Amino acid sequence: MAKTLVLKLPGEGFEADILLLEEEAPETCRGILESLPIRGRLVHTNYSGQMVTIELRGDDMMKAPKENLVKDVRPRDVTYWYSYWDDPGLIHGVDEYVEIGFVYGRFARPSFVRGVKAVNLFGIVSSNFGSLFSLSRRIRIEGAKEVIIDSK
Repeated sequence: MAKTLVLKLPGEGFEADILLLEEEAPETCRGILESLPIRGRLVHTNYSGQMVTIELRGDDMMKAPKENLVKDVRPRDVTYWYSYWDDPGLIHGVDEYVEIGFVYGRFARPSFVRGVKAVNLFGIVSSNFGSLFSLSRRIRIEGAKEVIIDSK
């Protein structure tokens, strides 16, 4: 049976389930599970359209290999991207980091300053997506929100 995580925004009273795609992205899922709970700030992307992300750095960052790569994402997709996969030191003075992304609309394309990037598709939002859509649109205007990803 597939493992399920929970995405929580405590300040909003929000929870949604994330179904892990362990067969398609085993290393990414394993790294995520070993890193739980994951805490951070959920922010709206600058370049990727209808997508919100958690950025992890330093001891909070888990590195996964490229697997189950996609460039075309769909609403409900949960993605992983490591900044040093293709271009270490892409931006001068910025250390390596990881992004966990949540696609909330059709107008999303994982992108960075040099164009579209491939991301690991490792999960699907399997509950409460309508509320995630509304909350993500608010984050675009209101700013970052505290977020926790944990076991169900």
